[in-house]
This record gives sequence, structure tokens and C-alpha cells, in this order.
Amino acid sequence: MRQFSRRTQHTLQQHEDSSQQEVILNEENTRELQQELNDGNEERPLAIENIVKPGKFGVTNSQMIPAIKQTIMDGSVEKLRMLRSMYLYSFENSLRYLKKSEREFIQNNLK
Repeated sequence: MRQFSRRTQHTLQQHEDSSQQEVILNEENTRELQQELNDGNEERPLAIENIVKPGKFGVTNSQMIPAIKQTIMDGSVEKLRMLRSMYLYSFENSLRYLKKSEREFIQNNLK
């Protein structure tokens, strides 16, 4: 096993703690948003977990871009709203890598 300095160990522990906390918050947000969206209509539940799977460093562009593209292809504005509200930073930074038509779809339907 590799030995790290105390400072590095502390930094790694902080990163691990914040990642775990983010995952917990995202799970709570998912449940709340799904409940809010399902209160008005009894359609199939929106499952963001099936679209975006957080990796080692959370949700990055490599997970967000395909998720956004798939959601746009499905035409699901509700899922786009959920992605944006749950992963705002990754969502906004991923927009630049989408096609112009995809960016326009998001701009017309979300903002």
C-alpha cells in the first residue's frame, strides 16, 4: 500500500467525504424531484439513475453529454430539467459540446 503525507491523506479524505455527501444529496434530490413531478400525473417515474451514472469523480462531461443527447432524442423536457437541477455545473459546462440544434432545443425549452 502506498504511503501518503498527512496533508495528502487529509485532502483525499476530504474529497472522499464530499463525494459521498454529493451522492447522498443527489439521491435525496432525485426522490424529491420525482415526487414533485409525479404528484400531478401518474405516468412512469423519471429515473435519472438510468441516464446518468456518477463515476469516480461524480458526474463529468463524459457522462453528462450522452445523457443530454439521449434525453433530447426522447424529447423529455422533464428529464432535462431534472438533469439541470441535479447536476447544474456539469450540465452547463457540457452544453458547449452539443450540436447547435441540441443547444437550441435546450434553450427553447428550459430557459
